[in-house]
Amino acid sequence: MASPKKAKPRARRPLLLRRAMLHSSLCFLLGLLAGLAPAFRWTHVASTAATAHVFRALHAVDGAFNHTVLLLQQQQRQLQHGPVDVAVTALPSPPPEPEPLRQPQLLLVVTATERSDPERRAAGLTRAAHALRLVPPPVLWLVVERATEAPDTARLLRGAGVSYRHLTYPENFTADGVGTEKERHHQRNVALGHVEEHRLAGVVLFAGLGDVYDLRFFDQLRQIR
Repeated sequence: MASPKKAKPRARRPLLLRRAMLHSSLCFLLGLLAGLAPAFRWTHVASTAATAHVFRALHAVDGAFNHTVLLLQQQQRQLQHGPVDVAVTALPSPPPEPEPLRQPQLLLVVTATERSDPERRAAGLTRAAHALRLVPPPVLWLVVERATEAPDTARLLRGAGVSYRHLTYPENFTADGVGTEKERHHQRNVALGHVEEHRLAGVVLFAGLGDVYDLRFFDQLRQIR
């Protein structure tokens, strides 16, 4: 027959096992609840933010719809009763682009010396040179005369202070008995031939030795297109 002292430990083993299982179950439930609580809180916050975003989008759509309805009502009233003043904010227009700077046109001033005495020719060329120095560039002065009279004029033009081209021709209209008018036309044709040959693009002005011009006249010439 077994001893009563050895039966007590066997009776305590089921009680200890139950306590351990209960303790483990409680710890598991506490851990599960602790893990679910933050997830529920963040899910609730995300749901609230999404709901606010949806409400803002609906408010924007509703505002645009009301604006469209207002414009349609305004157009309908204009068709029925004439124009109606309704304040509608318009988008600001973009600033105008600056216009590119235009290069001033070249002025081609043609001076025909014709048949004149040396003193009168020198005085007229000097006066024309002083006037052309006051004209803003670009200016090109074309002086046309007979080849026999060229040396004196060449010395005068070198000190004129103006961009120039000295054009000469060999014909002697005095010996042929031809009038001054025909020689003037010939000198102008010589100048135009030079312009065409060298492809000089600009406004041509035929200026005589005795002509006097206002400086504003040259500004108006540059407006010609």
